[in-house]
Amino acid sequence: MKKKRMSILLVLVLGVFFVSSTDAISVSAQWNPKSEKEVQSKENHSHEGENQNSEFLLKRAAELGIETKGKNSSTIAHEVKAVFIKKQAESLGLDIEGKDSEQLMKEIHELHIKSQAKVLDINTKGKDIKAIATEVHNALILKRAKKLGISTKDKEIEKVASEVFEKEIKDEAKELSIKTEGMETKEIAHDIHKMKVKRQASELGISDNGKEFHQLAFEVHKAKVNKLAKELGVRADGKDFFQLASEVREKQLIKVANDIGMDTEGKSTLELMNEIIINHEEKAQELNLFPMVHRHYH
Repeated sequence: MKKKRMSILLVLVLGVFFVSSTDAISVSAQWNPKSEKEVQSKENHSHEGENQNSEFLLKRAAELGIETKGKNSSTIAHEVKAVFIKKQAESLGLDIEGKDSEQLMKEIHELHIKSQAKVLDINTKGKDIKAIATEVHNALILKRAKKLGISTKDKEIEKVASEVFEKEIKDEAKELSIKTEGMETKEIAHDIHKMKVKRQASELGISDNGKEFHQLAFEVHKAKVNKLAKELGVRADGKDFFQLASEVREKQLIKVANDIGMDTEGKSTLELMNEIIINHEEKAQELNLFPMVHRHYH
């Protein structure tokens, strides 16, 4: 069974409660039910950029109050990841006492899946999380296939998922004038993401000279959060970046929900996020609400 690895780097880059990437934890609106268990990154696994830019990693650790003396980069990265996962869990109202990162990620996954099921009107009574995840996955694929005009007749769901992913990525690449000949779909998706981050960096006046991509992405994300905080009237005084980013995202989601006439009564930030992603995707794309969320179809 194919499994995904959690990208420590991505957790560093995002620092918010929703994180996802082509090789990362899948807590976005499209979760792959085939990945039964999140695989924790081990010390002997290398991650792009982690060892190439220890200064970036040390800075993230310092911001979180993590002691780094005498530790190698892999250990530091693991500890940073663990802190961010705990922060994500706390922001979702989960009890973190006595739980390791793997258990917390499992609970975060379950919250997301159940939230998505609620948006999709999927009955969850008496079903385990794997069964619910499968229904959510299939419903999202069929919804997107219909929108894209992709035939689902006599096709396995994963075949449909592959076709949906390929069409969406290639359509976006075409819009961005990215050459795709001879490239795999995931490679194209990676190039799209890199181009978008570099464009945003340019728009924000951030130089990409001599920077690893993950460092540039983090700087772009941080600049955008700070910019939004000012626009939305969120004060940054005495707050760490994770707290600020979470507050900004919550206020942004509520504003968008109100603007498009969504009922926000009694809904958590997570529920609002999933409802916007699933039922109001065009608006989310228009406002670039979830720029770091990549779709996972297979």
